[in-house]
Amino acid sequence: HLTGDDVREAALRMTKMAEEYHERTRDFSGTISTRLPFMLFRRPEDYYAAGGLAGSAGIFDGHKLMAIAGDKLTPMTWHVIQHEGFHQFAHAVIRGNLPPWVNEGLAEYFGEGIFTGDGFVTAVIPPSRLARVQAAITDRQFKPFREMFLLSQKDWNDNMAMTNYDQAWAMVHFLAHGDDGKYQKPFVRFMNLLG
Repeated sequence: HLTGDDVREAALRMTKMAEEYHERTRDFSGTISTRLPFMLFRRPEDYYAAGGLAGSAGIFDGHKLMAIAGDKLTPMTWHVIQHEGFHQFAHAVIRGNLPPWVNEGLAEYFGEGIFTGDGFVTAVIPPSRLARVQAAITDRQFKPFREMFLLSQKDWNDNMAMTNYDQAWAMVHFLAHGDDGKYQKPFVRFMNLLG
């Protein structure tokens, strides 16, 4: 299990992460009224013994958020926690059944957030992700929007391709920030209609 500075960092980051989720989704979500279960494991075998999916580094299982810390907490560890943590937050306070592109797109949006020590900077566009998105557009690897909108959770889970995550992230990022925020209000209306 984690000790000392790792525990303090995790507690602070998780609190600030929940505050960021709430702030960024306040127009279409409720509030957190209880602590949400979170377990961070030093050893992968302990994570898997507690129910973690084989081959995964983190999961929200419908009740608790779990992740592998390993020997050292890394930016990738926190990306996984922030991504899966959004699924936990959405399950607790966002009404309606979120289509996979929205649920995964928002989870990736928050997964890319950068912790500053006292909060998060969101709307981050990592150069590596931008390059993948540009290449996918050029190579016509992204699904037509209608197909992406109608993709079922089963179909998403059966083909957990990075291209789908990149496309969902790009769609959410565009709806949140594209054309100086022009699409934010329609996106919020869409999210409210889901509820």
